[in-house]
Amino acid sequence: MAKQDDTTNEDTSKLNRRVNESLCYRLRFDSLSLVALMMSKTPNPSAAQMDKLLIAVQKQLVDALFNDETIPPNSKNLVFQFHKQTIASRLSNLRGERRRVDRSDFEKTLNPQ
Repeated sequence: MAKQDDTTNEDTSKLNRRVNESLCYRLRFDSLSLVALMMSKTPNPSAAQMDKLLIAVQKQLVDALFNDETIPPNSKNLVFQFHKQTIASRLSNLRGERRRVDRSDFEKTLNPQ
């Protein structure tokens, strides 16, 4: 019986991880889709314009997600961390820094052990 409980907990953990990963994926996908649609009418948009609009659209989607009561708090926290990393990456690009993103903190958030 204990072995079945361990398997159930492991399956639940995997499911939670997939849901959290899909939330971040969906946030990024929706943001990029909206920006592409908005910029399709702009002749020769610059990368800076698109990047700025991407952050603005993603912020609005994150705000909407935080106001959604059906999303669990741990998933909201994960999306917030993802958005925070996106902003940090944009700021480093604006400053002219080239840095590799250390995803270990993000991975630890996805896979708490």
